[in-house]
Amino acid sequence: MSLLGVLLLAPWLTVLGWIYWARTRRHVVAGGRGPDAAVLALAAIAAIALSLTAFADAAPLYGPMWKFIFAALVAYGGFVGVLVAALLVRRFGHRV
Repeated sequence: MSLLGVLLLAPWLTVLGWIYWARTRRHVVAGGRGPDAAVLALAAIAAIALSLTAFADAAPLYGPMWKFIFAALVAYGGFVGVLVAALLVRRFGHRV
């Protein structure tokens, strides 16, 4: 039940993952597609882990639905955060 937020966001997270995959396909580096697949796997793991943590830590003060809302928001932020960080590293990380 604690992963309900991620389950409801799964279609949108899939779309975001597909956009990341399509965006980076044009700029494949020497490592191939492996790093991109690793980023998507890390983003999914981060979303699930953050959702579970947020669900457990949500304050019940705001009502019974707050746990689900908070878990979904944190999972979404974690997923997008990993993708944005990967895009920034891809964009600016090779210039040393």
